[in-house]
Amino acid sequence: MESVTYVVLDEADRMLEMGFETQIRKVFLDIRPDCHTVMTSATWPQGVRRLASNYMSDPVTVFIGTLDLAAVPSVRQLIWFVDDEAEKRRVLDEFLGSLDPDDKAVIFVGKRTLADDIASDLALEGHAARALHSGNAQDDRVQALKELRAGEVRILIATDVASRGIDVADITHIFNFDLPRNIEEYVHRVGRTGRAGRTGTAISLMEKKGDDEKIAAELIKILERGEQKVSQVLREMAKRHESLKEERRRRQKNHSSAKIQAPEHKEASKTDQEQQQQRLQIAVQEPAGLCPDASSDLGSAGHPSG
Repeated sequence: MESVTYVVLDEADRMLEMGFETQIRKVFLDIRPDCHTVMTSATWPQGVRRLASNYMSDPVTVFIGTLDLAAVPSVRQLIWFVDDEAEKRRVLDEFLGSLDPDDKAVIFVGKRTLADDIASDLALEGHAARALHSGNAQDDRVQALKELRAGEVRILIATDVASRGIDVADITHIFNFDLPRNIEEYVHRVGRTGRAGRTGTAISLMEKKGDDEKIAAELIKILERGEQKVSQVLREMAKRHESLKEERRRRQKNHSSAKIQAPEHKEASKTDQEQQQQRLQIAVQEPAGLCPDASSDLGSAGHPSG
C-alpha cells in the first residue's frame, strides 16, 4: 500500500452511507501521505466534505451545475398519492399500460424480494422485464444492463443498487414504487433518465400516511428548485411531519428536565430521612424517668412519717 500514488473514491457519498468510513480511513492510513486523491460524488453531503478535508491537502473542487441538491432540469417530476400497497400495484399496472412500445422504464423498489416478485409477475404477463439488485450475481447484473441497452428488456425492476453509476441514455421513465429512505437517493434515481440531452419523466408513489412523510419537506425543496408543481397534499404532509417532530422534541426536553430534577428530589428526601433519624436518636438518649420533685413526693407517700 505504501507504493500507491493515486487513489480514486468513486461515489464517495454512497460509500459513507453504506458504513465504509472506517475502512476508508484505514486505507488512507496505510497509503503514503503525498498520494494524489480524487473523490467523485453526485451530491456533496457533510460526511463527504469532512472526509475530503481530513485526507486531502488544499483540494480543488470541480462541480457541474450547483452544489445545492437538485434533480436534473430535463426531467418532469410527478408525485402520485396512494393509500396502501394494493393501490400501488394497481397504479403500477396503469403506468405500464400507458407506456409506448419504444419506452424504457426503471421501477425502483425498497426490497430485493419485491423486485423479484414484480419482475416475475410482469414476465408472466408478457412484459420484457428483469430484476436488478444486490442479490444478483455480477454476471447477471451485467447481462440485465446489456439487455436493457439493447432493447431486449424494456422494464427494469431495481433496488438502489441501480440508482448510481448506471448510464443507459434512452431510459424514458423512472417509477418510484417505493420512495427512498433519503432525499439524496431520490435525486440519484431521477438522474437515471433525462440523460445526454434527452428528456424524461419521474413518477413517485407516496403513501399519505407513514414513513413517506419523513422526506416530504426535502422533496418540496427539490421540486421547487426544478420548477415543478408542488401539490397541497404534499405540503400538508410536510407540515404534519414537522409538527410531530416538534412534539417529539418537546417531550424529550421535558423528559430530560425531569431526569435533572429527580436527583435533587432524591437528595432532599434523603436529608429529610436523616433529620428524622437524628430526632429519634435524641429521643432515645433522653431518660424517660420522672422529674426530681415528683420522685420525692412519691417516696414520702410510700413511707409516711410519724
